[in-house]
Amino acid sequence: PGRALDENTFEVAPDGSRVVTGWSLWDEAGNQRDEIDVIDTATGQRRSLLAVPGFDFADPRISPDGRLVACRRSEHDSYELPGDVTLVVVPLDGEAAGRDLLGGFDRRPQEIAWAPDSGSVYFTADDRGRRPVYRVDLESGEVARLTGEGAYESLCPAPDGRHVYALRSAVDQPPTPVRIDTAAPGSEPARLASPGAPLELPGRLEEMEAQASDGTPVRAWLVLPDGASEAS
Repeated sequence: PGRALDENTFEVAPDGSRVVTGWSLWDEAGNQRDEIDVIDTATGQRRSLLAVPGFDFADPRISPDGRLVACRRSEHDSYELPGDVTLVVVPLDGEAAGRDLLGGFDRRPQEIAWAPDSGSVYFTADDRGRRPVYRVDLESGEVARLTGEGAYESLCPAPDGRHVYALRSAVDQPPTPVRIDTAAPGSEPARLASPGAPLELPGRLEEMEAQASDGTPVRAWLVLPDGASEAS
């Protein structure tokens, strides 16, 4: 493969017959393009699954039933606009074009994980200093936010579909394993025992927001020592 697999991820189909992987290509000018390919594990034959000019595809995930592939699609930036980032799903047999799962969603998805029933996809996306967990239903397209505070990663849905396990961190907290109740969106996740116990930090953390001249909100975290006030 040469450098085609550098920094790409792959996943093996449930029956072991195929591998779905990111695959990088370069044109004569050295411009990189990333697509999703399928490799037959018995023959080594490779075919393109998702490749569209002007877009990059990455982080493929195969549904538990082995029928579908979800991945992240990134539109190339232009001088006029930043490229959009979304999630697309396509049949593993490649009989249809990729379908956008997040039409109109104004956040950039990052990590992807399939629900055990293959009917929805969990994903994370940065949102105002946090990285919540979301769920998108494949049939209806409805997007639900499952978590509030904190930044989540390493999503691991439970086999029964009731919970999602993940690492949760924050500006003032190290990564800690938690259990998210998928039936109670917005509820506080259950913290699991781990070496990264909650830390007692001095001072306090406040969220601040200002507005730019064009009305765009600009937010930040402000760390203050104990006893700080407007007067002191």
